[in-house]
Amino acid sequence: MKTLLNRVLATILVLSLLLSAAPQLLGALAYAAEEEYPDMKIAVLSDLHFKAGDGAVDTAFITMLEQFKTENLDVVMITGDIGYACEEAEYEKFWNAWDTVFPDEATAPELVIVSGNHEFDRAVFGKESYGEAVERILRVFNFGEEMNKNIVVNGYHFITVNSESEYTHGKFTEESTTWLKAQLDAAVAENPNMPIFVTAHQTLLNTTYGSDWDASLNKTAALYEVLK
Repeated sequence: MKTLLNRVLATILVLSLLLSAAPQLLGALAYAAEEEYPDMKIAVLSDLHFKAGDGAVDTAFITMLEQFKTENLDVVMITGDIGYACEEAEYEKFWNAWDTVFPDEATAPELVIVSGNHEFDRAVFGKESYGEAVERILRVFNFGEEMNKNIVVNGYHFITVNSESEYTHGKFTEESTTWLKAQLDAAVAENPNMPIFVTAHQTLLNTTYGSDWDASLNKTAALYEVLK
């Protein structure tokens, strides 16, 4: 009985010590987490489908951007289909809205863009070549010379992977997967504990709503093999 009582008293003592130290321990853990994972506010959008003769998207997009500005977002990620029919006026409408809300590039959120199948619609319908579509995408999105990007914001890597063809379901070959694997390896080597954001317009099979659309094609299987 005495032994049991001693054990009970010892347990109470240990618990009391832990509870008295809990605020300091939790504070230290919170500090460590804050240091390792900086706060981020991220918006993810897709399929805006700006149309040259339709102002509804313009108004809704500006309202949304104003909300993002109020909330002081760090990153706005748009995962494809900004335009509807590859018309210059569609992308002008997008940039006019963005520049209206964020006129100062220095204080604007980081804009991360990946192209969607609608960015290639003119090539799909034989109005231009795939190469011409790529040239326009590089220009209207200010991509420079490369479609795929690895953008780092506050230590977080945002990696975009664009289709290698005009196919609606996309085309991702060894060229894309080799590049993606190298970017992932570099990000992990830089900090193995940080989350990494990877986006493509076309979805991975059996992941989200709509990802089973025409599953027999499964054009993103190559990306899945890298990401899994």
